Amino acid sequence: MRDNNRMIRLALAVLAGVACLVAGVVPAANAIPAHGTAPDLGTDTNAAPDSGAPVAAWTGFGPAPWLSGGPAAAAVARRTRWFGGTAARAVSYDGPHGPGSFYGGRFRGPGHAGPRHWGGFHGYGGPGGYGYGGYRGGAVPASAESADAGPPITIDPREFGAEVYSGHGFDTCTAPDLDTMRAWRSSSPYGAVGVYIGGNARSCAQPRLTRSWVKSVSAMGWKLIPIYVGSQSPCVTAARKRQYAIDPADARIEGTQQAEDAVRAATALGMAAETPVYLDVEAYDTDSASCTDPVLDFTAAWSDTLRDRGYLSGFYSSADSGIEQIEGSRAAGSQDVPDVMWFAHWNVAPTIYGEPALPAGYWRPHRRIHQYTGNTSQTYGGYTLNVDRDLIDAPVAIVP
Repeated sequence: MRDNNRMIRLALAVLAGVACLVAGVVPAANAIPAHGTAPDLGTDTNAAPDSGAPVAAWTGFGPAPWLSGGPAAAAVARRTRWFGGTAARAVSYDGPHGPGSFYGGRFRGPGHAGPRHWGGFHGYGGPGGYGYGGYRGGAVPASAESADAGPPITIDPREFGAEVYSGHGFDTCTAPDLDTMRAWRSSSPYGAVGVYIGGNARSCAQPRLTRSWVKSVSAMGWKLIPIYVGSQSPCVTAARKRQYAIDPADARIEGTQQAEDAVRAATALGMAAETPVYLDVEAYDTDSASCTDPVLDFTAAWSDTLRDRGYLSGFYSSADSGIEQIEGSRAAGSQDVPDVMWFAHWNVAPTIYGEPALPAGYWRPHRRIHQYTGNTSQTYGGYTLNVDRDLIDAPVAIVP
């Protein structure tokens, strides 16, 4: 009988949600639980009806831990909606009874009660949200969206479960051996290292970059910045990269496919969800749309796909090419921009918010890296590396 009652409540939740969506009725603010409070679903909130797996304790709308379903999930789909700059991002688990049909999912947002939570949450019976129906899992009418809606690039990424490092770091083409990493950790000013994990345009041999290497250097205290050198602008400056030009006709397809490959590479190295992967787009000519549009389309698909897979989208480029282009896209209203910006601007003082190509009010807090020097030979602890130097205030790899 408990199973029957549960399924009846789930069915009513779905119907209520659909009814609200069709009618265009927005739930009253006082119908939405306050931050950290659990919806009243009776005594059946501790088990996923399809799997019997326990569900974690309710944590409101803040960062991890989150509710999780069980092995009954047949697929996972992430949806992101923006309302007044607030992220309403969720994971929905599609179980045997249809999309969002069993308990689970996670609401990923800043944690405020009220209308800004519309859109996003799947679970507890599908698009009806917690059982009282509404917009938790469905589209919000255009009239309900803020006129200044945009991507959540002014929200602390730790709200989403990211791990942030603030300090100096370096990136080098090939992952150094463990003796070098150990010596540099104890004697250099650096606490983070960029590692090239994949990409069709990656030119670095990586004989040491393995899951074991990642574990070992993380145990030393290093924070890792995963870099993926994918397809490049058709007008990339470096001649050796031109063979990897984005096909303008398939830019979004390529961006999606390469983001999926990046997630596979990060996962194989033991880098967990909420890890950023930084797309490396080398300097290119920006005078023509035929040069810039493929990059914007590719990067939009890259960013959407990484977020869909539970990872953060990072973007590296020269300040006066790719960075300037992405900022222009944001200013024009695009919602498909990266989560983190890594700008190369050499031979200037290191800065996080002083880069002219990026307005200080966006991609903050903890969403920027400045590469301020390149191709520099440095020696610490008797070991020499050729490095690019970085000032970092941004998410890094999560290595459990």
